[in-house]
Amino acid sequence: MRPHHESSLPSPGEAEAKRKAFIEELLKVNLSEEEEKLIEDIEPHLPPEIKELSPRVKRAYLIQNVLNLRDSSTEKLLQRLKEFKPKNEKLYNFKHWEFDERFIALTKQECPADSKYFEEVIPGVYRFPMVDSKFASQLLAEVDHFEKWCFENNVEVSRPNSMNNYGAILDHFGFHQALSDLIDAFINPLALKLYPHMKPLNGGHHGFIVSYQVGKDEKLDFHRDDSEVTLNLCLGRDFKGGELYFGGVRCRKHQQVPPVQGKEGHKIGHNVGYGLLHLGAHRHAATKIESGRRENLILGAEATHAGQNFRTHHVDLSVESSSEAPSKLKAEMCRAPLHYASKSGAILV
Repeated sequence: MRPHHESSLPSPGEAEAKRKAFIEELLKVNLSEEEEKLIEDIEPHLPPEIKELSPRVKRAYLIQNVLNLRDSSTEKLLQRLKEFKPKNEKLYNFKHWEFDERFIALTKQECPADSKYFEEVIPGVYRFPMVDSKFASQLLAEVDHFEKWCFENNVEVSRPNSMNNYGAILDHFGFHQALSDLIDAFINPLALKLYPHMKPLNGGHHGFIVSYQVGKDEKLDFHRDDSEVTLNLCLGRDFKGGELYFGGVRCRKHQQVPPVQGKEGHKIGHNVGYGLLHLGAHRHAATKIESGRRENLILGAEATHAGQNFRTHHVDLSVESSSEAPSKLKAEMCRAPLHYASKSGAILV
């Protein structure tokens, strides 16, 4: 006879709390216009027991079904993409990537921020030379080759996210391992030195190309990334405008709180071959491009300890004392758990 153990099943209260948390996570999912249209089309045909649910629970149910369809179509796409033949196979192997010698040098320094090749543009956002224009052009040529193949073979290109209608997901057509190696070799060691609060970046990544051009995607709305740290590498091409606007670090719960006037709100221009490194929780937007075509490699790296990082953490300032934040601000926003002095001496809150 097996020994008797107390039940490990969650209590009714715990189960209900988990259910509510799951619903809240679903309601945060960004859907494409096509997916929203799908929800509108199927909602009138829901069974009676679903129609009687509260509006929030019913929408969560619909979103879950859309996500299931999304996963299924993504799997079919990935199977089809196995037929793709690279133009430049060396690009898919990280050991063949060509980095700027200045970038390699600064990653070896104990304190990269002290390097003359390293610029803290605003508190917590760092710019550095990373690749030369030749490598950047080769990478863009490979993306062009991939999109041409998709067009000729009637394969729909998966766009990076719900906000970008152009660009491509690098992980989908062979770059997953190279991007993982990039994080392990350079981005993780660099980020751990710059952001001392951070956990190791070993929780996966999302790598893609974004493209901005007049008449297509011209700008990107204010948002925060679903990552611990984000690398934004400008690959080209000739362009004017399209700067990045940064508006302060916030947890997900307060990502739409307006930037603090006079303290937050900075524009940063792009330089071909230069990378920008910032926290995923550092809210930003892309201003409208004026001419030409700007294309960037975006690599969002995640940590495994999601409960302790910026993706979900929330601190209620109403129960904290803070000399940096005005009293009105305390009631309206939280401070992400980033309490350290940057090179400039400013405190990120």
